[in-house]
Amino acid sequence: MSYVPHDLFAIQSLWHEMLGTPPRPSAILGHGRDSDSYHCGASALRRWGKAPEQLAWGYSVMESGRDRGALTEAASALDLPTPTQALRDVISRVVWLAERGDNRCFHLRRVCWSPDGRLVRRWDDLEPPSLLDDRQHLAFVHLAFYRDGEGLRHRSVDFGGLLAELLAEMAPIVSRAA
Repeated sequence: MSYVPHDLFAIQSLWHEMLGTPPRPSAILGHGRDSDSYHCGASALRRWGKAPEQLAWGYSVMESGRDRGALTEAASALDLPTPTQALRDVISRVVWLAERGDNRCFHLRRVCWSPDGRLVRRWDDLEPPSLLDDRQHLAFVHLAFYRDGEGLRHRSVDFGGLLAELLAEMAPIVSRAA
């Protein structure tokens, strides 16, 4: 059964602390056949025909050896609300740093977000950036991480440290806008 790993819950908690809202494990775990495969663990992917034993793999298993070799029951993605432009700017900065090879983005695989509240963009470590015909990511950001980073992503030298730094820089703007 899929579970929420502590490092993703720590990242989610950091974000929600800035918003003054409680974190929700449901924004990490998948909910049904249409759920993105990074939100699911191995048994859920198998049940929905997306694990290696099936022909219809999810992209997280099919496209990346880093994920195939580290597939466990842990979810490896989270969705975070982006109710303000300041928070969308934080995510745009994360993507900018990832594109430039910032080591703290080493475990980051994919980001779907709206930099302006009108268009939805996708950054993917394995594919060229693209626009998405997708309205759902106008209100939240989807962050997918390579599965081999489980237990590491919250550390100060990894994504958690980067996010904490960016949120601290944006704190006066975010808190005024929230």
